[in-house]
Amino acid sequence: LDSINNGTVMGSGHSVGGFVGRISNNTNMVMSLSNSMNSGNVTGSGNKVGGFVGFILSSTNMTVAFLNSITCGNVTGINYVGGFVGYIGHNSMISITISNSIGNSSVMGNNYIGGFIGDCSSNKDMTIIISISLSHSTIQGINFVGEFIGCIESNTCLLYTSDAADDK
Repeated sequence: LDSINNGTVMGSGHSVGGFVGRISNNTNMVMSLSNSMNSGNVTGSGNKVGGFVGFILSSTNMTVAFLNSITCGNVTGINYVGGFVGYIGHNSMISITISNSIGNSSVMGNNYIGGFIGDCSSNKDMTIIISISLSHSTIQGINFVGEFIGCIESNTCLLYTSDAADDK
């Protein structure tokens, strides 16, 4: 593995991530995490908590890729909690790829809770690809809870494809 977080990350507010808390207001950005693992516990007492990234907001022409990566630590927050990314919102021309990756976390919160992504909302021209990936996470929440994505809503021109598996 190239990058590993096996420490404890705790935030008392919003936007808490095992690698990056918040990515916002960027143009023409590419972020790729390859051969990476979050085995640390990530805890936020607020919203937008992710095993790798807490919050991706208001960026344009952005590519985010998680390749050959594993999340296996506990990820806990109030709302918008995901094993990989807590919340993706208000972006335009954004592509999110999770490929050859494994979710084996305990992901807990109240609303918008997902094994890979907590919530994707209010994005324009967005592509989400989850391929050759496996989720074996324990997901706990109240509303909008999903093994891969907790909620997808209010997006324009969204393409979502998946050939991933839930082994439960």
